[in-house]
Amino acid sequence: MTERVRTSERIDFQRCPTKWYYRWRLGLTPKEVKLGAPDLGTWWHEALPNWYGVGLKRHGKLEDHFADAAGAALAQAEDAHASPEVIETGQELAALGLDMAGAYQRHYGDDPGWSVVGAEIPLWFGFPTRDGGAPAVTHYLKPDALIQSTKTGAYWLVENKTATQIETLHLPLDPQATSYAVMAEVALRKAGHKIELQGVLYNFARKVLTDLREQDSKGRYLNMNGTVSKRQPGKQFVRHPLVLTRRAKALALKRTAEETYAVGFAAQQIRSKRVDLDDIPKNRGKACPRCPFFKLCVLHEQGGDTRELQRAAYRKQDPYTYGGTSDEHTGWEF
Repeated sequence: MTERVRTSERIDFQRCPTKWYYRWRLGLTPKEVKLGAPDLGTWWHEALPNWYGVGLKRHGKLEDHFADAAGAALAQAEDAHASPEVIETGQELAALGLDMAGAYQRHYGDDPGWSVVGAEIPLWFGFPTRDGGAPAVTHYLKPDALIQSTKTGAYWLVENKTATQIETLHLPLDPQATSYAVMAEVALRKAGHKIELQGVLYNFARKVLTDLREQDSKGRYLNMNGTVSKRQPGKQFVRHPLVLTRRAKALALKRTAEETYAVGFAAQQIRSKRVDLDDIPKNRGKACPRCPFFKLCVLHEQGGDTRELQRAAYRKQDPYTYGGTSDEHTGWEF
């Protein structure tokens, strides 16, 4: 049987195999409705591809697309009888995101430097069975966008990011975007897109309200008396290119294959009943209380039966669907 893997699944498996088991093997997701910083990022990722059309076409205002995404989530939270505190948090996040969306479009305009080949392109990449018992694995991915620079003609895989602080030093070791790029490049070529990716273009938006202070001709923010303020904000929007050489792509593909086989083999072992929850390691640490499966892990460590808690506090869903859609995935066998 061919196993399925997604990029976020590989990352979860590396960070904590128990979290991977609950989320990707059992398909558990908390029933309790919470809205927090990750949801703003989710709404942002929904809004951008709806605003960017193919080529240089753009669809209305980015603010409207963000409002649609945030509004749908808030309505769902209200239907689920979320607490007033949760609704208030969601409304505050929505207001922040609307401000960011307006600032993004004022900053980039209609983004004439980007000719969009496609956004949220569903792809798959097949790894065959190999010696050592590793199963055949289909790796699903859905890159944020593929664009061609109107200035240089280079093709870039876009990775949209929201962050409280924009940091870039770690990006050459990013476990997600480089693997996306190498698999997407091959799959897109097989789909008829004769391209060679220059690399990954990180499209950062900082989660901060627009600074409304007056600015001088150099863009510096001013005090009320007209003098230059000592408090100058960091950039709200940053586009950081990560160029990938052919050697870098080859290394990334090799690493992705090894990680994918590890996940596929573990899934195969669980499916064949060779391991159970007692055999799966937990990566314990201070971040555990923020994990949606923290209570399950605590109960398990105390020797309790987690099945009743699973039924009471979680619902099951297919983790391999993309927002409930059944997209046709273009792909290629490795």
